[in-house]
Amino acid sequence: MQKSKLIKQQKKANDYIRLLGWILVIIVPTILIINTYISTYRESLKVTFDIEVTPNSIYVEDFILSNELQTIDLVVDWIEFKRPNQSNSGELSDGSYTFHISYTVKPGISVSQVMVTPVLQTKWASIREVGASQLIGSSAVKYKIDFNHLLPQRPLYFIKVDEPILYLKISLIQQIGSNQIPHTYYVIYDLTHQYPSN
Repeated sequence: MQKSKLIKQQKKANDYIRLLGWILVIIVPTILIINTYISTYRESLKVTFDIEVTPNSIYVEDFILSNELQTIDLVVDWIEFKRPNQSNSGELSDGSYTFHISYTVKPGISVSQVMVTPVLQTKWASIREVGASQLIGSSAVKYKIDFNHLLPQRPLYFIKVDEPILYLKISLIQQIGSNQIPHTYYVIYDLTHQYPSN
């Protein structure tokens, strides 16, 4: 009687150890893989408009579409894409994205000093290039952003990065009566399924 009870207890202990083994072999790696995908994606959604990333860089995660701007109608025209050249040593050069950016003021609004800073950054991969800040007007201003990276890339299994995303920091001053109110907008312009006009 005691022997059969002891055998049952040993069997339960072995079953418990086997279950723990399965948990360690299947569930823990699955959780680690999912965590890797989530953290990689979340990190790629943070954008800084600083040319050099420093510990003091400010990251932006909340962006609006260009049609959600309250003061201006923004026009972004993707003009050209130049694939980078690869030297014999493997270095990439002469790659770029070129855009024309302009705006029109919404009715009843008065703005000045509209400054745009562009960033090309990919989701999932740590690829980022910052363009020069420029004042824009109703006539298009040309933005050429150097981009010496080969796409598409596969930073993780099942993830393919085809195009960067264009992020824009738009700073302007709105005139309301005798007051000058500064505004800063952060706009996202997805290049996926879009093509340059040239």
